[in-house]
Amino acid sequence: MMSYPNDAKGAAQFKPATNSSAANGINAAKDTTNQQPKPAASLAAQRQLDVFKYAQDIYYSDRYDDDSHEYRHVSIPERLRRYLPHPPRIMTETEWRSLGVQQSAGWVHYMVHDPEPHMLLFKRTKGQ
Repeated sequence: MMSYPNDAKGAAQFKPATNSSAANGINAAKDTTNQQPKPAASLAAQRQLDVFKYAQDIYYSDRYDDDSHEYRHVSIPERLRRYLPHPPRIMTETEWRSLGVQQSAGWVHYMVHDPEPHMLLFKRTKGQ
């Protein structure tokens, strides 16, 4: 027969644990040495949260052009700059979109401005 804690026969098998320090009248703090630390949010999960929270702070310049291309620059807010590649380099469309940058099709990240790597420079062929 299976016994349960509320069962009269099984009740004797379940004894409450006693803290020997508390039983001796010592006011001991809870021992946490054997507890595992809570896992920190992964970088990818934190990145998604940050992009969701700060994407509205991304600054998009007006477009400017020459004979063959349209240009614009996009400024990444301070809180998202840690997700930029180090060292600075040209990013793929997937990479800059994962930072929360939203633009129509055809824009290409074409240059890194060394003094301000958070300033993304884009171009696209006219007529796209």
